[in-house]
Amino acid sequence: MALHLVTGGAGFVGSILARRLLEQGEDVRVFDMVHSDRVPEGVQMYAGDMRDRRAVRHACRGVDVVYHLAFIQASSKNVRAKRWNINFKGTKHFIEYSQDAGVKRFVLVSSMDVYSPRPPCPCTELASTDHPYGWYGRHKAAVERLAMEYHEMSGFPVVTLRFPTICGPGYYARKSLLDLMDWIARGRPLIWIDGPDIRCDFVHIDDVIQGLLLAGRAPDKAGGQVFNVSCSEPATPVALMKACLHHLGRRMPIIRVPREPGIALARLMTRTNILDFPPEQLDYLFYDNFYSSDKARKTLGYEPRFTAEEAVIELFRSYLPQRTSIRAKAKNY
Repeated sequence: MALHLVTGGAGFVGSILARRLLEQGEDVRVFDMVHSDRVPEGVQMYAGDMRDRRAVRHACRGVDVVYHLAFIQASSKNVRAKRWNINFKGTKHFIEYSQDAGVKRFVLVSSMDVYSPRPPCPCTELASTDHPYGWYGRHKAAVERLAMEYHEMSGFPVVTLRFPTICGPGYYARKSLLDLMDWIARGRPLIWIDGPDIRCDFVHIDDVIQGLLLAGRAPDKAGGQVFNVSCSEPATPVALMKACLHHLGRRMPIIRVPREPGIALARLMTRTNILDFPPEQLDYLFYDNFYSSDKARKTLGYEPRFTAEEAVIELFRSYLPQRTSIRAKAKNY
């Protein structure tokens, strides 16, 4: 029986992954800053800071597979230096001590934010990562390069997975998405930028867990490779808004505004903090962002079960009855 270490295992994705591994009869160790009610019973809980070498070394002892999810997320208000120290230096510690411990597989969780703001679509793993989205994308791209350097120098057994926005019951990490769901639920006017119907990806938590588990037991040929893990079919933002309205039993018009003035107004609203949305991520709203998972299908055996629309609808459906608790988690995130 293998010992699996889930870093960030007290978070949304990490806690679900830990629970799934336990259900499969595996031994599971969780590393996170603090214990939380999301951590399932039956795991070995290691509370610590990934900037602390001793804590990381202790957590890696005897481990066979590492799933590295611990990372300061894009919505964090932490100062720049702290974000970098945790994300980059902390990941470096886990890579170093995983290698020392003889870990057989290191699954690095990355993001589609490593791609440029307007990638060629459907975007494959061959697309450029020279101009990632915002500081979060830059951090993810930096740790990907770091892990690849270790793989090239010493055969470090890393498999990197890139995900779009993850949807599932209890999701709390992206405040702008929660705000949008509140806006729809309150019946406020829906406004969209006119022009071509862009397509975008969201991925369901069950597909995310499938991808992680497959990467954890991937064949040796997967070592040193990067995989997009996304939905079975992209959706248009207008279709997503209509689907949410349909779930509420409402029929409201979606007001379309001219494209160029609408984009200019949105950028102004983010710069003046009227719109609480990272300015560098506005292109997600205006241009295609959908991704090919063909490589993961062929090499890992990944088969996404949910479309982008199905993923968002389940997120919306589960959010409404849990709104108070989810908003509280988001506030303290």
